[in-house]
Amino acid sequence: MRIRKQWTKRVSRLYRGKMSARDEHLKMEQAFAECAGQWVAVDRKTGDVIAARNTPYELSAYIKSEGIHGVDVVRAPSEQEPEMVGFG
Repeated sequence: MRIRKQWTKRVSRLYRGKMSARDEHLKMEQAFAECAGQWVAVDRKTGDVIAARNTPYELSAYIKSEGIHGVDVVRAPSEQEPEMVGFG
């Protein structure tokens, strides 16, 4: 029992202050709404939008020129686009 208490204290200390999955989902949903139809660079740790451009080439050039690291590049679909299911 004592080992388990120590382990849970250590784990809870490591994850204190990090975003929950729900918070992260809401943040991404808001970012996609603001940048609909664009390619978006999202910080892996915080989930913040770093940059958004119309093409992936423009976004890649911007990321390289600014020396930005630790981002994921995704496309934010617009509401007019059909939802892709399967392999297309």
